[in-house]
Amino acid sequence: MLQYLAETIKEQIGSLWLEATEIRLRLGRPLSLRNLDRECGVANSQYCSFEDAYVVQERDILTTLDKITEASLYAYKEEIRQGFLMLPGGHRVGVVGEVSLDETGVKMQRNISSLNIRLAKDIKNSAAFLYPFFNKGIKHTLIVGPPGSGKTTILRDLIRFLSQKGFTIGVIDERGEIAASVLGRPSFNLGPTSDILTGCPKKAGFEILLRGMRPDIIATDEIGFANDFQIMEKASEMGVKVIATFHGTKIPYSFFEIGVCLQNRPGEKPLFVGGLSDESTWSIDDSFYRLNLWPLGDKT
Repeated sequence: MLQYLAETIKEQIGSLWLEATEIRLRLGRPLSLRNLDRECGVANSQYCSFEDAYVVQERDILTTLDKITEASLYAYKEEIRQGFLMLPGGHRVGVVGEVSLDETGVKMQRNISSLNIRLAKDIKNSAAFLYPFFNKGIKHTLIVGPPGSGKTTILRDLIRFLSQKGFTIGVIDERGEIAASVLGRPSFNLGPTSDILTGCPKKAGFEILLRGMRPDIIATDEIGFANDFQIMEKASEMGVKVIATFHGTKIPYSFFEIGVCLQNRPGEKPLFVGGLSDESTWSIDDSFYRLNLWPLGDKT
């Protein structure tokens, strides 16, 4: 990861990045690292107040971008237009600056002023609280939470767990964050029976997997549009289960058999886990309810 950062940034953050979830570069403002639910200023390999933090210079952003894009910024203009770049290892770099518009929307970004390097984490057994739900078979499952709550980390571990049990899993990794494949080889272990489509839109991905790979499960990240639900229902009609993530704070759709609403911080217990044929509005601090699959109100 460090090879993509300007030398001055590497010197300032030292080894602190290893425990961070994000590295934040903002032009003319303090260098910061995000740890779970908040940002902290950084200078000389130590945390500090924002007032004492290293101030990010234009050359820091330009050099970091140059390294990320292999000195060919123009070749990545479409990714920059969309607002993010992907790095090997599943790391994702958010990019914002001055936007130029045309009749179709955002045409390009220039004069980049902020970079957010989101550091991918692979935490084994992070989905262990979900394993018991699959003792009697696989189910349509939706993992819901705000940004940074650990949705993709839990999804990745659940894929690995189910693959190790022998289920055939097709993974639609549209943004390259689940498997972080490089030249076809996944950087993260998704188990022995997973087939991975990288960079493929969800609709096309479902069609490819259903047509040729005969999966038991299709797993994907960041659903949210009406046509996403339509293609998931098509998969269900063909006997395929869907496991997906969704940005939000509540379960949006009753298609799913299991819903998981995560807290704001990775590692905290979910607010809700359970079947969705009944109301999914239970909210219990530092615990969760199992609904339908176990007796209502069985608190764990």
